[in-house]
Amino acid sequence: MSQVRILSTRLSHRQQSMKIRIFKKENCPFCEKAQEIFMYLECEYVEEHVLGKDFTVEQFKEEYGADATFPQCWVALTGEEFTLVGGAKETISFLQDHGKLSLRV
Repeated sequence: MSQVRILSTRLSHRQQSMKIRIFKKENCPFCEKAQEIFMYLECEYVEEHVLGKDFTVEQFKEEYGADATFPQCWVALTGEEFTLVGGAKETISFLQDHGKLSLRV
């Protein structure tokens, strides 16, 4: 995944229509990749929740299931409620499907 090159066609202004909520852990390469994408897209709002600071492993498993991985990303597009998208790969697919991101591997 580190070799994915982001070639996003940015809109002429910030992605003001997109808000992000991310549940992550420190030193997680997938969490870092997701955050890089959100920063690159200049999302209007990014809400971070960090393991050990904002929630416990038990709370994470209870919310997302025992097999869930980090990060868990929620996205809200214009006028919509937050939708659980999933991990880094699912988030990239979601952004591609909604025309927010274009990638070349």
